[in-house]
Amino acid sequence: AIWRSEPGENDLYYLKTIHVNTLTERPVRLTDTSADGSKGFYKYKVKVMDSCGHKWIESNELKTIHLGVNILDKNHNLLRWNLFKGWGSGVAQYYIYRMENNVEPLAPIDSVWRNRTEYTDDISAIAGSVESLVYWVLAVERKVNDYGFKEKSNSNRATVTPESDVYFPNAFKPGGTESLFKPVFRFLGGTNYLFQIYNRWGQLIFETTDKLAGWDGTYKGAYVQQGVYIYKFQYRDVFGNSVNRQGTVTVIY
Repeated sequence: AIWRSEPGENDLYYLKTIHVNTLTERPVRLTDTSADGSKGFYKYKVKVMDSCGHKWIESNELKTIHLGVNILDKNHNLLRWNLFKGWGSGVAQYYIYRMENNVEPLAPIDSVWRNRTEYTDDISAIAGSVESLVYWVLAVERKVNDYGFKEKSNSNRATVTPESDVYFPNAFKPGGTESLFKPVFRFLGGTNYLFQIYNRWGQLIFETTDKLAGWDGTYKGAYVQQGVYIYKFQYRDVFGNSVNRQGTVTVIY
C-alpha cells in the first residue's frame, strides 16, 4: 500500500495498492501521475501487507524536492528548495540546472553541498534574446545502494521570466550587415510591446507590436533619406510596470 501526503503537508494518506505476487530483489517502481510537483514537496511511505491484509513491514519515509525561484534583480535569481529525505546514506550533492529557450542543458551550471537549500544564480553573462529561464535541482545519493547504483531525484521545474534588458543602436545602415533597426534584448520578458519610428517632422513611418520585428529603413517601399529619425518604444515589464523609451537613430548610407 502506497501512502502519500498532500503537497507541502506532513500527514500521510492512503494513495493506492500495488499487488506483487512473488518476492523479488528488483525494485518495484510506481509513477504517481496525480502529483503536481509545482505545488510543494510530497512525502511517501510504503506499507507491505500480507495476503490476509495484515501489515508486514513499513518502509522509511521519502520526501521529494520542491524548488521555488525569485527574481532578486535583473542579474540575479534566488533558488530555494527543501532537503530531500529517504536514502539511507543521504544526499551527496545537489546539482543546479538552468534551461534557456527550451534547450535542454548538457550539464549543470553548478552544484552545492548536501546541506544547502538555496543558490543565487548570476545571469549577467547570458547573451541573446531569452524569453524565460527554467530551473530544477537534482539530488544524487551519497553511496551506492543495495541495488548497485546511486539513485537520483529531480525537483519540479520552476520557470522565471527575468526583467527585460534592452538597448538601441545609435546608427543604422539600411541594407547593411545589420539589415534591421530594432531593440536589442537580453531578455524578452514583458508584454504590450509597441515600437515606432518617426521622421523629423513627426510623421509615423513604421510601427510594430512584434517584439522580434524591426525597421528595414524603408517607408512605403522605398529607402528613406539619410538623417536622424526618432524611435519610441514601450512595453509592460514582468512586474507590471509601464516602461517608455525614446531616442534617435541616424540612418547612414
